[in-house]
Amino acid sequence: VPRCGRSAGGGGGSAASAHRHSMLRWLALALVPALLLRPGMSLAAIKAALAAPVINDVATDTVEPPAFAGGRLPPLPQVWEGRDEVVWVRRGRGRPRRHPLPVFSQAFVPKIRAAYPDLAPLALALPPDAAFKLVVKTAASAMGGWELGRTDAGAREVEGVATTALLRFKDDLIFRVRAADGGGSIVDGRSRSRLGQGDLGANAARLRAFFKKVAAAAAAAAP
Repeated sequence: VPRCGRSAGGGGGSAASAHRHSMLRWLALALVPALLLRPGMSLAAIKAALAAPVINDVATDTVEPPAFAGGRLPPLPQVWEGRDEVVWVRRGRGRPRRHPLPVFSQAFVPKIRAAYPDLAPLALALPPDAAFKLVVKTAASAMGGWELGRTDAGAREVEGVATTALLRFKDDLIFRVRAADGGGSIVDGRSRSRLGQGDLGANAARLRAFFKKVAAAAAAAAP
């Protein structure tokens, strides 16, 4: 992503504004863990959340993760500063805002494998089209706070947004169904937080919970 540096902001004032925005961003990141720890969580759950790696994007297929179709960049003249997976975008004279790109960071792969060795694609005995219908139905009806978006039956991909109950944070979701070698289907998922650099394990937990419900629904529908 091209970097547009100070030329888009205008000299020293832009540098001072960038410093203030950076300080506010890091303060917000420091407060997010405390806000996400829910009342009533067990000590074990709190320890597990705090021990989670500092990542905000988790996929069951880290070699070829499902790709979000949305999240396109604004026109490049509006891009104020760019990094690998995040750009800061200034619209007109407004303050720069964080804009996450739909790129999966390969730097997360070893952290995901080390922290979540149990997280894997879900194998179903159903044909791919039937498995995709089950995935969409489960996402639409069995997961509270989820809102589905792009649903592509041809590619067997469905995207959505999960909204957290307490602070109404929005996390992006995508699930993909492919034919498995020898029959049946493979379901992959990806969950990505829009806010913060760490998720306290929420994205991995969300994928686990969803796969558990899909597997249960498939078992219930089996003859």
